[in-house]
Amino acid sequence: AAPGEVETSALATAELLATRGVRSAFVIGEEGILVALADAGLTILDGTAEAADVVVVGWDRKMDYAKLARAALLVQRGAALVATNADASYPTGEGNLPGAGALLAAVVTTTGAVPEVVGKPHAPLLLAALARAGGGRPLLIGDRIDTDIEGATALGWDSLLVLTGVSTRRDLESARARPTYVGQDLSALFDQ
Repeated sequence: AAPGEVETSALATAELLATRGVRSAFVIGEEGILVALADAGLTILDGTAEAADVVVVGWDRKMDYAKLARAALLVQRGAALVATNADASYPTGEGNLPGAGALLAAVVTTTGAVPEVVGKPHAPLLLAALARAGGGRPLLIGDRIDTDIEGATALGWDSLLVLTGVSTRRDLESARARPTYVGQDLSALFDQ
């Protein structure tokens, strides 16, 4: 997830939980989701919490076993499980690193819980982003067929798959969702 996308995902998650009257959250995530949840009026719980309304899982580069263990225990004690996104990996110049979806998978595998995913390919994030952009007919640009392109397709939006991240041309052969356009990189926006 790109920085602006992480911010939008955090805001969409916070808004959704606030409208449901959620009061307390244990969070696997970084500053963006922590600030968004606190700004929405939720109490952020620490690693000693015995109960929570919700466990929120996002991308967390400082993840440790204690956080995973606390999240699993809280879900087993009745906390709802919500994820900002389910991206299994985060592409870097060195290769793919674990994404929020990889961290979510650890909690799901441990607890058997079915998470509610707010981010792509699910509509809440995409609709929140469209609203923040002022509406209109969007072109969703992304590098992942399983999130970016599937999300756009589900909403009937046009999409541009750029081949600078996770998905490749070969992945298109077996993809359920098809992008409207495919480009090597963002320069495809300027192609005729």
